[in-house]
Amino acid sequence: MTAINTLYSLNSTKALVVDDVSENRMMLSSLLNKMNYTVIEALNGQEAVDLFISSQPDIIFMGVKMPIMDGLQATREIKALSKDNFIPIIFITALGKDEDMEACIASGGDDFLTKPIDLTVLKLKILTLERISDIHRRVNELNESLKIDNYISDDVFKRTISSRNSQIKPIKTWFKTAGQLNNDLYFIKRTPGNGLNILLGNFNTQGPITAVSTLSCSEVFRTMTEKGFSPSDLLDKLNIKLIDILPTDIHLSAVFINISQDLNHIKICNLNMPDIYLTSNKNRNIKETIQSENKYLGNDREFSSKNTFTTIETSEDNRLVVAGNGVLNCQNNPGNKYSAKKYLESVKEGIRAEKILEIIQFDLSGFIKSAEIKQPLSIIEIPFIDELLAKDPNLNVDILHNQDHKKNPRDSNDCVELTVTVSGKNLQHIDPVPILINFVKDITSIANHQEALYTIFTELYVNALDHGILGLESDIKNKPNGFLEYFEKKETLIKTVNSGFVTIKLSFESDGKQNQLNIFMEDSGPGFDFKKKEEERQHNSNLLSGRGITLVDELCDSFEYHHTGNQSTSIYVWPVE
Repeated sequence: MTAINTLYSLNSTKALVVDDVSENRMMLSSLLNKMNYTVIEALNGQEAVDLFISSQPDIIFMGVKMPIMDGLQATREIKALSKDNFIPIIFITALGKDEDMEACIASGGDDFLTKPIDLTVLKLKILTLERISDIHRRVNELNESLKIDNYISDDVFKRTISSRNSQIKPIKTWFKTAGQLNNDLYFIKRTPGNGLNILLGNFNTQGPITAVSTLSCSEVFRTMTEKGFSPSDLLDKLNIKLIDILPTDIHLSAVFINISQDLNHIKICNLNMPDIYLTSNKNRNIKETIQSENKYLGNDREFSSKNTFTTIETSEDNRLVVAGNGVLNCQNNPGNKYSAKKYLESVKEGIRAEKILEIIQFDLSGFIKSAEIKQPLSIIEIPFIDELLAKDPNLNVDILHNQDHKKNPRDSNDCVELTVTVSGKNLQHIDPVPILINFVKDITSIANHQEALYTIFTELYVNALDHGILGLESDIKNKPNGFLEYFEKKETLIKTVNSGFVTIKLSFESDGKQNQLNIFMEDSGPGFDFKKKEEERQHNSNLLSGRGITLVDELCDSFEYHHTGNQSTSIYVWPVE
């Protein structure tokens, strides 16, 4: 027995033989029976189509010229019915003209045999088509597996990721996925000081790798936001995390937005995403455009996001419009892209209509129509209104204290202490606030007091750094565009710091009913006339400067300056939970 005969003696598949001449059918069926095929027969093309539907053969041997329906038409219909399945069709013909052979292949035929049929040639052609059929089956299996993986990826995004986002009702969002494919991520979470961190990102690939990466990014984003890390520290950590888990050719484009707890400014960076627009309802125009920097997360271990952030003043009539990369990459049926110019026109029209996201969505949907979406579409509209940072009414957030139970710091053997000093060039980039917050969280429950403590620590440290070390005058904030000028001067000055220090000492004690945290802060600056400043603050409560320390004084049970004004002591008391 030859190698070919050995191969086909193991097969048990179904063959359809189509010919209007009974002798031709009988001869071919006999050959196929010897090769262990189960054979069914059709007298014309119409019978072949009917038998294909009812019997589902594995291979078809098709005559050309037949009554009712010829082999060419039957082949076209069978190929249309088989869709993604590969059912080989071999034409059996006595025709010898090249154009006749071309017609057989053009109709969907996969090969042809001329009469009289040689058994060896028949077996070799079947073997070749079997291999092609096997490749098709494997491709289909991989496609099915990919569909399942993409479904899981989308499920991870919707349930595991999106469901854990802070629910902020005023923010409008529109997400449209490309079938089950999703390579966008969207995180939003309140900071300990009741600000907001928002991240919209777009991977340059799709599939399971994006789901795994999204999970990792989610944990970094949520954990570091909860602990009060700065936006730049958070992005830098995300960058390293992605480098560790992603292949070298995959990266993340991203927009990161940090909204301050008083809604008067944002810190924002745009890494290779479409232009971001800050709009003004009052003036009916675009107030600021935050353009993209040609940088990514996940491909440069030396990347530092600190210089990519822009600080922008905001007011209650402002809205921020952010889009994912899919918006500018989507195409209509002629193959034209939705351009950045067209996107900008939609934004402007949305400003005039006071329905920005709705206008963009309408315009995009009209542009795409029935075209296939190859990348997810993501658009976010953020209004800077009080409701944006409204707290959950079900939470106990009453953090103001009764001054009647004011305590004084006291020495105690039954306490826990932490001293942190940031000095020299470390003042340029180290933020001690997360260390302080997590120290208190590790020793006691601060569930309903984390926001207050985060605010106290932040305001005290920023006050010591900005005014004590850098010598910034807070009165700058009272001028038009004063916040922006203040932040620009701070960014310039802090790059030159190479000496000085800020020391924070925390002392925690509890009597079983109440917890008390004593906070001592000292900086190496020259100090200031704090008594005079306090008088100015009391006489003009409308000043934008000095509000941080006023807030600390309101939150704490006591607050006092000492020495030349470069030292302060605060006491915060809360009930044991």
